[in-house]
Amino acid sequence: MSLYKGEIRSASIKQSLTNYVTIPELYLKKRSEFISLNNRDWEVLSFLEQQGYATFNQLEKRYFSSKQHCSIRLKKLRAHGYIETNRPIELFLSPQERKEGKLFPYLAEYHFHHRTQIYCLSRAFRTKYAFSDTLLKRQIVIHQLLLNDLRTRLEKEIEPESILNDPKIKVVTRVEMGRHEEIRPDLSFESKGFKAAIELERTIKSKSRYYEKFLYYDSSVYTHVIYYITDRRKIEPFLKLTRQFKKIAVGYSREPEELYHNLYGRIDLKNFLLK
Repeated sequence: MSLYKGEIRSASIKQSLTNYVTIPELYLKKRSEFISLNNRDWEVLSFLEQQGYATFNQLEKRYFSSKQHCSIRLKKLRAHGYIETNRPIELFLSPQERKEGKLFPYLAEYHFHHRTQIYCLSRAFRTKYAFSDTLLKRQIVIHQLLLNDLRTRLEKEIEPESILNDPKIKVVTRVEMGRHEEIRPDLSFESKGFKAAIELERTIKSKSRYYEKFLYYDSSVYTHVIYYITDRRKIEPFLKLTRQFKKIAVGYSREPEELYHNLYGRIDLKNFLLK
């Protein structure tokens, strides 16, 4: 199958392209060159569509057996116009800041090498099929990369039937009662027995900032709400903010299997989702 012709195999991208039956041919640098798209390729593209950004290491660990195989495949997808790549300095410093010689910022949660490759869907591909750019804002790149790691670990633990990201939750809000178009979790893990809202917090805001969200979640379709904090020291003060809300548990983003709850105390993720 040609990369640009045929049935779309990724479930996520297929849902995003409900108005299209086939992908029309796009001109390549060499018209005789085509890439045969396999299921793994669609999974990579689907993940980038859902998460916005991903590093080489994240894609390699999720979808490939070795760095070499990952490198070869990503280069082909890039050469044929599906994905593009940036270095951290290109994402975190504006052209003017780079021109002025500003240093790459120190990021406590994520240790980047200056040559780290960060991937996203190509602009041409996103534009042609009206994919949302919501998750491609420069100020949330670190958040999305941290969320990738969290998502990968959560998927291994609870294997949900569906995972909704921010833009998809916004769409679902229009057809399902009990969801708020303006208050959306980072991810929603959903199965027959639960709808779990997943929030990732890098900084702790004031109680008033959270209170509106907590009240919404308390009466929403979500059966469980989990706030994952990137700084372990801030778990206890954040837990105190949730004291009135039984649906909400708090965890450390690097150890997502273990949660803390005002009523249940320390509880593992699977048991919390059974409550």
